[in-house]
Amino acid sequence: NGAFYGTRKANEKLHIQYAYNDGSIRVVNSTYQDFSGLRAYAKVYDLAMQEKFSGEATVDIRSDESLRIVFPGMPTNAGEMTFIKLTLNGSDGKLISSNFSWLSGKGDKDADFTALNNLPKVELKCSVSTVSLEKGIYKVSVEIENPSSSLAFAVNPKILGNVSKDLILPVFWEDNYFALLPGEKRQLKVEFSESNLNNEKPVFAIDGWNIRKAEKE
Repeated sequence: NGAFYGTRKANEKLHIQYAYNDGSIRVVNSTYQDFSGLRAYAKVYDLAMQEKFSGEATVDIRSDESLRIVFPGMPTNAGEMTFIKLTLNGSDGKLISSNFSWLSGKGDKDADFTALNNLPKVELKCSVSTVSLEKGIYKVSVEIENPSSSLAFAVNPKILGNVSKDLILPVFWEDNYFALLPGEKRQLKVEFSESNLNNEKPVFAIDGWNIRKAEKE
């Protein structure tokens, strides 16, 4: 399931990414349209979520191009673990693409990610803002916030049946298995069919790598 969301992100028509082969930051334009005046942002954190770098750059990219973006002074190693948050905004300031990478201080070939086991447990703030039922399809908007000073890693929202606690499937999340930096919040939309509830009520639940499990009807 996590691979689905990773693959979908990687196939964005206009996409920002960390390139493991050469340690560069790239914007990939898979469309046949040129773009100018885009803004790319990069932030680097260590395992303790201390910001080690913050930079931005203007992006003018041609159609069907993979463009290397240079952030002067950007470190490639922030100790045992390095986290890189990338965002790409349009000329109007609206978010186009975002990406989050975690790197081992031992490099990609000899990568050691066991330090992720030491991430503190995080309790997220979650709220369901809108719920609608149209032609047998539930459309729900949820807000998820990380109020802690630690990274919330591999956040996994889900929909359960209120009695069986079984996963409701299929379900179509806007995104899943994502990370939230300290203080960061996200609003997500999800859709699922009433017929798959088996006469139960839907329950919003959340867990993840270092996330305390929680439920909300």
